This record gives sequence, structure tokens and C-alpha cells, in this order.
Amino acid sequence: MEPVAVQELLPGMLDGKVVDTCTSQQHDHFGLIQTINDENGTSYKYGVASLVDKQEVLQKGDSVRFQLATVRSTGKRIAANVASLRRFLHARVDSIKGQVLTLIADSAKYNCKN
Repeated sequence: MEPVAVQELLPGMLDGKVVDTCTSQQHDHFGLIQTINDENGTSYKYGVASLVDKQEVLQKGDSVRFQLATVRSTGKRIAANVASLRRFLHARVDSIKGQVLTLIADSAKYNCKN
């Protein structure tokens, strides 16, 4: 795939999961996102330039929301405006006993073992 010269962004947003990351050598520094909106599970390439936050590193299995775009020279569709849908959990340490750490978040307790 060549450097992206986007012709047009298609309306609407799609949800998907990262199938392959940009750092993988398999796709010349382009990753793959598979849609979860349709039953076909179509995959689209994405690159660092496709990310909303260029400093974010997507990992395999991450949930994302993206828009489709058309590459001017080839007419192929790629993922653009890719944003991670990670959910962050804010917690505080309740106790540490040996190798067991207990966290409290959202009125629930979580035990973490080393």
C-alpha cells in the first residue's frame, strides 16, 4: 500500500477490532481492522496516519471506532480517523498482603496475584 492520499471520507462510523498492528512486518507497517458491524467482518488497512491520536499504540484485540476513506490513486477503501474505545478503570489500593494486591474500584474489590 502506498502513502495515503485520501479522496473522500465516507459518512458514518464503524466499530471494529484490531486484527494486526502497524508494527507487524507482515503488512509493510500497515495494520488491519476487522469490522464488527456487518456479518462479513470485512478487514481494512490502517496506518499511523489513520489514527486520531498519533501517539497511541493499538494492540491486537483493541476495540476501535473508525471511518472509511477512499485512496485517490487506487480507489481502495481504508480505515481513517481510527480511535480506540479502551475503557479505563480508576482504582485505589486497599491492601497488599504478600503477593496479593487488593484494589477497590466502582464499589467492587479486585484481587491481583503476582
